[in-house]
Formats: sequence, C-alpha cells, structure tokens
Amino acid sequence: MNPVISEVISQNSTSKPNSEKLLQKVLDNRKENIEESKEKFTYSFYELLDLGFINKDVKLDSSVFSDQSFYALLSLLLILISTICMFFFSFFKRIRLIKILGILNILFLITSMILFYKSEILKDFEQIKIGFYLVFINTVLIIFLSNKIKISKN
Repeated sequence: MNPVISEVISQNSTSKPNSEKLLQKVLDNRKENIEESKEKFTYSFYELLDLGFINKDVKLDSSVFSDQSFYALLSLLLILISTICMFFFSFFKRIRLIKILGILNILFLITSMILFYKSEILKDFEQIKIGFYLVFINTVLIIFLSNKIKISKN
C-alpha cells in the first residue's frame, strides 16, 4: 500500500505541498485498484452459478459434459436444490431425510470446491466469499441438531 517515494516524486522536485498531493493521489489510486481487484476476483455462490450458465457460444453443442466447470456448477445447483428440500421437509419433521440431505449437501460443497480449484476457475480458496463457509457451517449445525432431535425423540 505504501509506494516508494522515489517512484512518485521525481528527484528534482523541491515543492513539498505538490509532492504530498501527488503521493496521496498515488496511494488513493493504489487503494482503489486493490478494492476493484478484490471485487472482480471474489465469487459468491450465485455468481459462480451464473458464471457457469452464461452461454458463451451462440450455437449449442454436446461438449457441455466435457467442460471442466460443468460438474462443479452442477454440484452447486444440487446444493441449492438440496437446501430447498431440507427447508421443505423441516415443516413435515422428516429428521432422517434432513440429515441425509445435509450430508449430501456437505459432499456436494466439498466436491464443487475441489472441482473449481482443479479446473482453475478459482486460483486460490481466498476467492470464495464467506457464503460458502456459512453454508458449510449451517449444514453441519443442521446435521448435529437433527441428531440431537432424533435422540431426544427416542
């Protein structure tokens, strides 16, 4: 974040106020560039789903199954469907089914992260927004609570 003074101020410059303004301007530009790159290269759950389903070519071909990111995006879609099913079945108190869907949810989440990393869509796991971690923690808590409810019922 701190540029070298010699990069910003030329050696012949003697006016102090101008050099401070120039230095502040460079610092502001660098800060804006860092924030812009963070926003550009950090993905959320829905952005990854949207990224995968944008049709890059006008014509459709059968190579969708050979695309490396297809299976990662499919597992994200299955996570979304599984979470909606868990919500629906919670009204009917189907605890065993909720537990099974929660375990599938975690497996799909781990699989999608490995596949995204392997297909080099994600260069680093720091690109993932906090939503992925919250989905993981939420699903683990649902599994533990469903175990607790099942034990208390018996």
